[in-house]
Amino acid sequence: EALRTERSELARKAAEVEKERARLDRELREVRRNTLDKTMQDLNKCRTVIARLTEKAKAPEADPSVLAAGLAKVNTELDAIERRDAGPAPDPQTLAPGQKHHSRSLRHVVEILEVDHKKLMVKARAGNLVTQLAFDDLEVRSEEAAKKPRAAKPKAPKPATTPESLSEAPEDGTSKEPFLAPANALDLRGQRVEPALLALERHLDRLFRDNQAGFLLIHGYGSGLLCSAVREHLRTSSYVASFRPGVPGEGGDGVTAVFMT
Repeated sequence: EALRTERSELARKAAEVEKERARLDRELREVRRNTLDKTMQDLNKCRTVIARLTEKAKAPEADPSVLAAGLAKVNTELDAIERRDAGPAPDPQTLAPGQKHHSRSLRHVVEILEVDHKKLMVKARAGNLVTQLAFDDLEVRSEEAAKKPRAAKPKAPKPATTPESLSEAPEDGTSKEPFLAPANALDLRGQRVEPALLALERHLDRLFRDNQAGFLLIHGYGSGLLCSAVREHLRTSSYVASFRPGVPGEGGDGVTAVFMT
């Protein structure tokens, strides 16, 4: 009888712990949702200001100093948003070649090539760029970002990569697409949909400000949920002139080529 009572008490306490865990999970999801909503609102405000500045710049009587001041203010606000939403720094003791982290200074995901614990520096690569970065320049944007990526299973390429575009393809069939710099690529593999869309919106903002032609968006194959979500977001973005699935040399359908307005 005493043993049965003890087991019953343990079961009751376990149920209470599980109930409390579920409550905390709900609260955490709500906090994350509210944070993402506020960030998206702030980014949309910045985007509206940038659009107005772009229109003003087209006017013959536009004052360059006023436009420059306006753009500087937007840049300051975007930097503040990025600092506010920055991820945690990786544990220096666990840093190793092959890991991928976000670089605050480069504003890009980098792959670690070498780790120097004496100098607290890493040798890292972003696209074709290889550089030295301090440990505290790195941050973790997702749990999967610190893991060495596993090779994706190749899929048969689609017969055609029809662009979702605001303009028609060239009649002669030749490519007139701008060059997509590898350093501009955005890797969203391993991220959940909401943080991935937020990272995509930040990336679009930055490339638009830097007057970049476009970039390769790496989402991987997976279940296809992330791919569908980011492409739906691209369809509604005022920053995007067109996009298409990647060709075999770019990564196939695990990649989307995005072209800016």
